Amino acid sequence: MNSHLPKDLEQFVQAKVRSGRFSSSDEAIAEAVQSLRQREEAEEARVLEGIRRGLEDARWARTARRGSVRGYQA
Repeated sequence: MNSHLPKDLEQFVQAKVRSGRFSSSDEAIAEAVQSLRQREEAEEARVLEGIRRGLEDARWARTARRGSVRGYQA
């Protein structure tokens, strides 16, 4: 896979390689993509948890309304 980075990002990656932080630009880019994947997965998990909680709250609210109606009729 070949990719072309904007000049500023290319310079940033090269500086990190020169500093010894990474042994190659491929290693630096691989870590960046891995970090992006982790952030995306964490965001997806937060969204799914929000959906789960919303559904749980809606289910609880429906049950609570039914209970109060039954209590009223009793």
